[in-house]
Amino acid sequence: MHAAAGGAALHSVALLTPAGTVVTAGSNPQRKTEELRIEVFWPPYLFKGARPEFEMSSGPVEYGATLTLATTAALREVSLLHPTSCTHSCDNNQRLIDLPITSTNPGTVSVAMPSNPALAPPGWYLVVVVDTGGVPSAGQWLRLGPGAPAPV
Repeated sequence: MHAAAGGAALHSVALLTPAGTVVTAGSNPQRKTEELRIEVFWPPYLFKGARPEFEMSSGPVEYGATLTLATTAALREVSLLHPTSCTHSCDNNQRLIDLPITSTNPGTVSVAMPSNPALAPPGWYLVVVVDTGGVPSAGQWLRLGPGAPAPV
């Protein structure tokens, strides 16, 4: 939130899309004047070369599990991104969690999922890989959560 002339508050939102673009929208700087434009920004990292690709299983993943990704790219990092939920320009759910790479084999990379729900609350996350040249992949959705409850 930014202050505008006359003390009015500007509300704007920026959203990272699974494709890696950033959508910005907003504000309501003065009563009865609404900003209706939406802009899409293509960060320079999207033009640094071919984007890495990966495949993963589509089912939910439990805390502390190992996730194996199939890729031919040399990876620098693998991250989880929590989807945005903004209110009044504040996003208390915002998360970027770097996943430790535990092993690399030809064509596959294994990463350790968070084991602490306080670090990564249950829910949907985008998995994004970044190659050694700093180019990110498109994100893929993954559901993180505890295992099925024991029968009563």
